[in-house]
Parts: sequence; C-alpha cells; structure tokens
Amino acid sequence: MRDRLPVRLLTPEGILFEGEALYALVETASGPIGIYPNHDTYLGSLRKGGKVTLAMGDHEVSYLSSGGMLLVDPDGLTLDSPSFRPLS
Repeated sequence: MRDRLPVRLLTPEGILFEGEALYALVETASGPIGIYPNHDTYLGSLRKGGKVTLAMGDHEVSYLSSGGMLLVDPDGLTLDSPSFRPLS
C-alpha cells in the first residue's frame, strides 16, 4: 500500500509537474472528487476552469485547468489538459 499518490500534470508542451502528493482534490465535469493513494481506477473529464489542488504535506499547490481528462490507475493520477494555470 502506498502512502503517497504519484501525480503527473501533462499539457501539449510536456510535463508540467511530476511528483508525489498526500492527496489531490480535483474539480471534474461531474463534481469535485478527492483522490488518495491506492484509489480505485477512475476515468473522468476535468471541468473547464476547474481547480486542481495537490496536498504536498506542509503546503498545497493549486492550478486551474482548461478542461481535459484525468486518469487514476495503479501508476497514480494523470491529469491531461490543454493548459494549467498555477494559483499562488
């Protein structure tokens, strides 16, 4: 059992982020979901303008997506979007 969630944020330009998080909060087209390590397989659509928050332990990193897809599988969480805008 993993205690961290492998995460990849992909755009057409390449990998924006690749690392591990405690969990992720993602606004999907059907509503917000929380994704933790060892989550069941899930495929969904990112909400255009939806927020993606990664809990890194002592801080959080957030982005706004311009739509796209998310996949949770045994390798972790992959978010694929035309663009992500960092929120700080």
